[in-house]
Amino acid sequence: MAYTSDQYSHNDATVVLEGKILMQSHKMSVNAGYEQEVYRGRGGKVQGINKTLHNVNGTIGVLQGELLALFQSYGESLWDKYFTINWVFAAADGIVKTHKIVKAKFQPIEMSLASGDSHMEIDLNFIACDFEPNK
Repeated sequence: MAYTSDQYSHNDATVVLEGKILMQSHKMSVNAGYEQEVYRGRGGKVQGINKTLHNVNGTIGVLQGELLALFQSYGESLWDKYFTINWVFAAADGIVKTHKIVKAKFQPIEMSLASGDSHMEIDLNFIACDFEPNK
């Protein structure tokens, strides 16, 4: 079986947070997987690899105006609420694919603005319970 890969431009990607499209999203990244460790038998010989903790974390890059809109929608509960994040994009062949991040919570956010800035970029870091690619 051959694997195929398609290239995407970010213009083809959409980040949806609880049914609301983040219009000013400019990047998205997700790290998901298991921590792994080897286990050894008699004589120190490696017998296999054991999966341990499952981790999902990532970043959504938005403009500060989008973050302010999230504050207007959710207020202080922005940090307490679990979110479902859908990351939708179209491949070159026209097939739409969706990655789903389940039960995500946002980490502390740093906001700042310098003189002359018209578009401050903010990274919304999150941790999540699960990642379902290409659903």
